[in-house]
Amino acid sequence: MPKDDYSGKNLDHISLSGDDLSEADLSRASMREAWLQGTRLARANLAEADLRGAHLETADLTGANLERANLAGADVRDARLEHAASTDGAVLENARGLPERQPDPAEEADSPSSSGERGPSTPSR
Repeated sequence: MPKDDYSGKNLDHISLSGDDLSEADLSRASMREAWLQGTRLARANLAEADLRGAHLETADLTGANLERANLAGADVRDARLEHAASTDGAVLENARGLPERQPDPAEEADSPSSSGERGPSTPSR
């Protein structure tokens, strides 16, 4: 059972900066333009949450479920998103501070340029 249950609640514009919401159920919660800087959301359930325009700078989202969450226009600078449990279907349009996509090592291993192979050589004149 989650530590705190806010599923489906309207938390628009709320200020929870620095709070510990680890393992909280925030699924389907509306948190538009919420202030969540530095908030611990580790292993929280944010599935289908509306976080449009939310301030998530330096928030810890390690292990959080962001499946189908809407983070459009949210500020996630320095947030710990890299180890979120799921971001499948999440809306990240115009989110600020997203890390650039890192190449998948498996994809790199399959590409011809990474294996040292070269295309047909052209004789030099």
